[in-house]
Amino acid sequence: MNDGEIIDCIDESKQPAFDHPLLKNHKIQKPGYSPKDAIHQTNSSSSATQSRKMVNLRRANCPEGTVPIRRTSKDDLIRVKASMESYKPLISIVRPDGTPVEEPPGRHVAALHSRPETDPSLHMEFHGIKAMLMVENLSLGTNNQFSASLLWIESGPPDNASAIQAGWLVSPTLFGDNKTHIFGFWAASGSGCYNIGCAGFVQTNQDYYVGQVVEPASQYDGAQYAMGAYVHQDAGTGNWWFTVYGNINADIGYWPREVVPYLGTGANLISWGGLVYNIPHETSPPMGNGHFPDGDRKKVAVIYDIHYLNENYEIKEPSIHVWNDFSIREDRVDCYSLTRNDFDDEDGYSIFFGGPGGICD
Repeated sequence: MNDGEIIDCIDESKQPAFDHPLLKNHKIQKPGYSPKDAIHQTNSSSSATQSRKMVNLRRANCPEGTVPIRRTSKDDLIRVKASMESYKPLISIVRPDGTPVEEPPGRHVAALHSRPETDPSLHMEFHGIKAMLMVENLSLGTNNQFSASLLWIESGPPDNASAIQAGWLVSPTLFGDNKTHIFGFWAASGSGCYNIGCAGFVQTNQDYYVGQVVEPASQYDGAQYAMGAYVHQDAGTGNWWFTVYGNINADIGYWPREVVPYLGTGANLISWGGLVYNIPHETSPPMGNGHFPDGDRKKVAVIYDIHYLNENYEIKEPSIHVWNDFSIREDRVDCYSLTRNDFDDEDGYSIFFGGPGGICD
């Protein structure tokens, strides 16, 4: 492809997902709805969805019955294995009682999240999360650093939760470059992986794929580019789909409910924000676009047009009560921070977030 990626078109029935022991007899499934219908229900609420420029993802143009898989070398596999051994992305950011979880060494977060309720009458159940993510590109200092803008869903005990993360990510360790990539991450039973780094994620789209380069990126006080990300549960199968939207509306693939068991009946935690990592006690990378949120949309990382899928599988914009009930998680405000913004005609509900990083452990 023009972005330097080498792609192989693989028979969809022979993709890595089916090496998972729970998916030996799994048949590839389709979502029980049209992604265009679901997405178009929300786009009209935010003028920014139309006024900002959308990224144009390059098509892989794989033949019908095949899916694009980003080619990985032996060195790629060694790097990914090393990163997963040192990094614990699957640890929750909040306990079931609503108290923060101490961040594992090297990981830092600035995120807006739903608040777990100990009172069953106040409990909210979620079947999806979506938003527009401003696309940024960061020059990271070392191969061990990574920086993500993401959606995060989760259910289960903090030390053994089922979780899915999706959005964009800069990670020389995972991708071998400093480019911005689409990513999907899943965790369950204390293990997990990015994209198709282990069996679990079922790729279904013949043109777009996890690990794909996202270009162009936004410029500080200049042109702004965005991509839509939508993680949502199919009501019929319980599978969790990853859809990208904007100039294109495409279901990339799904995580079968079998591989994320605590998410089988929905999520009890949803979150939007930034996540970074480096080897503990080394310099932490920048988050967002590397700047603290200062209120200027063109000078900070933004996640906007925020929605969720409720207990009835209805796409909802937060009510002002729900929006104010969400909590902000910032573990090092001297390195990264987040601003919650009430509804406006430009962005709908949105957050500004980011920071330069530095010595943060």
